[in-house]
Amino acid sequence: MTTATLKNPNLTRQHFDAKIELLRADNSHTRWMLGVLTVLAIANFAKQFF
Repeated sequence: MTTATLKNPNLTRQHFDAKIELLRADNSHTRWMLGVLTVLAIANFAKQFF
């Protein structure tokens, strides 16, 4: 697999699609981890009042 640099003009749509899929896979983990942190923060805040 070739690396994507400015000196390499032979970039194809498949190269970019592969990189985007890697980013989407990383973001799927980030999304649920942020959800868990949000729920914990709300529960901790609510614990002060109830």
